Amino acid sequence: MQLQRQSDKSIITIEPILQIGAGGEARIYGIRKELSFVAKIYYEVSEEKSKKLAIMLNHAPKDPMAESGHASIAWPKDLLMNNGNIVGFLMPRITGMRTILDFYNPGARRINNPLFSYLYLHRTARNLSSAFRALHESKYIIGDVNESNIFVSETSLVTLVDTDSFQVYDPDNGTIYRCPVGRPEFTPPELQGEYFKDVDRTQEHDLFGLAVLIFLLLMEGTHPFSGVYQGKDDPPLYGERIASGHFTYSSNRRVPYRPAKSSPPFEIIDPKLRELFIQCFEAGHKDPKMRPDAQTWQNVLWEAEKNLITCTVNDQHRYGAHLKSCPWCKRMKELNGRDPFPSVDIVNKGLHLPPENKPNITRRIQPRPSIKVPRVSPVIYTRKASTKYNWQKDIRIWVAITFVLTAFLVFGQNIIQITNPLNKTSVLLTLTGHNDIINSVTISKNDEIIASGSRDGTIKLWNAETGDLIKTISSKGALINSVAFSPDGNTIAGAIGKVGMYGGVSGEVLLWDVKTGKLLHVFSGHESIVLSVAFSPDGKILASTSMDDTLRLWDTQTGEIIRILKGHEKDVTSVAFSYNGELIATSSIDTTVRIWNAKTGALIKVLLKRYETPLTSVVFSPNNRILVTGCFDKTARVWDLTTGGLPNLMIGHKGPVNSVAITSDGEILATGSSDNTIRLWDLRKNSSQILEGHTEAVTSVVFFTDGKKLISASKDRTIKIWGKELLGF
Repeated sequence: MQLQRQSDKSIITIEPILQIGAGGEARIYGIRKELSFVAKIYYEVSEEKSKKLAIMLNHAPKDPMAESGHASIAWPKDLLMNNGNIVGFLMPRITGMRTILDFYNPGARRINNPLFSYLYLHRTARNLSSAFRALHESKYIIGDVNESNIFVSETSLVTLVDTDSFQVYDPDNGTIYRCPVGRPEFTPPELQGEYFKDVDRTQEHDLFGLAVLIFLLLMEGTHPFSGVYQGKDDPPLYGERIASGHFTYSSNRRVPYRPAKSSPPFEIIDPKLRELFIQCFEAGHKDPKMRPDAQTWQNVLWEAEKNLITCTVNDQHRYGAHLKSCPWCKRMKELNGRDPFPSVDIVNKGLHLPPENKPNITRRIQPRPSIKVPRVSPVIYTRKASTKYNWQKDIRIWVAITFVLTAFLVFGQNIIQITNPLNKTSVLLTLTGHNDIINSVTISKNDEIIASGSRDGTIKLWNAETGDLIKTISSKGALINSVAFSPDGNTIAGAIGKVGMYGGVSGEVLLWDVKTGKLLHVFSGHESIVLSVAFSPDGKILASTSMDDTLRLWDTQTGEIIRILKGHEKDVTSVAFSYNGELIATSSIDTTVRIWNAKTGALIKVLLKRYETPLTSVVFSPNNRILVTGCFDKTARVWDLTTGGLPNLMIGHKGPVNSVAITSDGEILATGSSDNTIRLWDLRKNSSQILEGHTEAVTSVVFFTDGKKLISASKDRTIKIWGKELLGF
């Protein structure tokens, strides 16, 4: 695909092979001749989005790191045109950086950046404040403040990404282009429960999220509103705690929480910084204008950084001069020898890692040199030059690692690969009618009705034999992310997102009568977008998962919540009941599958993947022994729950596997992928075939109950029915 740059009318080529990533709105591509840029290409661009991008390009904020050659804000640099229409934009390429979570989370920091000290955490917070200040000075509001939109380098540099989601103010006519998404744990109390698409954000709203991020950086990943609940009922979620103003470390009021034993003491933070946190979370709870602005944070962080002193035992330990002794030495003892900031010698020997993660090859890590930093400017660090032969040693290490991984893939798992593609004539019917991406498809137990849920805010019911449209059910503008029939086929559930599939402030589960289309129940309680729903085999329980990291179980008759199951650390993408109704499986972006007791809610098992890749889908086999997961790393895995051994690995897709399904006899597995194809895997013969026909990503697959036909849904807005008798199995 060839697009034209708006600035100089030059042509750039977008190559599918250079795709870096994809989300709910767009894909990201590398540019072969523009190595310092990447292109963000939207699936669709509304007139409002086009105007917003043009304003951003014409009124760019002053980047505080521009003179140093670093982009603190990944701002659009040029618009990309196709036939005179805006289809995307160019932005700076971000390399050598990780999300801020990898730095404030002690476990991730220990693995990825073990010499990133408390000093660097202060500087990261200061650089972050600098970027916020620059945006606010130009009247931009971030809105969706969260850890996934902030990247940090190993030298404490910060870059804000997803800038096209920011709230934008048009200085020419006063129009505000809102940010419609947000995360509860970074949302101020006055906005909890609000629909962001209806709200004009302010700097004070951003400043709450900034304070949360700084707290996470300086308190070892501890959220300011986390803590051990002292009540008798279920612990409130972050949104409820924030709305109530229950700052765990409050000095002015009693709150029903106490700090967790695993958290560092609040006193570890510089006294002036502690005052700012109290001002933000307590005084700011009543009056948002009391929250410290970004410049104030920047100045006080600089003062706190200057007051850090070095431990005499471990020079990686930095702590405030207000403390009498090194708190990190004490904390290391409390953590049974696990040092939050291990010494250079310990890191060089590989002793900073947990035993199961220790590398076989020790590597030498140079300590970072310290340099003086301007008072209000972000900071750049430089490393000492490598020795003459360091690059040769690095190559040997990577060759060794590659060999080990390859050996594991080849010999450590059973691998099924593609044999031959099938002809498009396998398609029996193609159903059209949705006006946007179809996110989910399912079929009733009697194989008579197909249901599809779409981003256009509707569920459509189709005659499974003829393909005729029976009924359209509206969610009144909310997005449908997942649909499920009750076992008796009389009701249908929808997983709802109030703003969008990959972002938002709230979600709920809706239950409709299939015959009349009447809304029967609204299951409310999730704090973010609901991603998946599933009925228990007896139809008495409805399970839902969400971007709020929880699994919720509902009574389908009363609409009451049965229990909330917590444990996942990121979005829970999919949920499935075992056929006997005894187990529930959930998959998550946090790279794990969790298996729960459906009756008690107890966690039975956690399946940890050997590769850190998000999981997209999960399904049980009819005999309840096999569990299949779809993965973002372009594979599916078949787990034998009885043996607990390594999973069978399904390799062949060229894009993330978005959905998995198994026939009722447990013999054929189907996978739908972002590479626009479906693949059928014969689990008896260890062979597979390809179904081609969709022109965009396949989002959902499901077999007819009798296993003779397959249904697929796609981002191309079509549903296809495939005949098994034509598939060659």
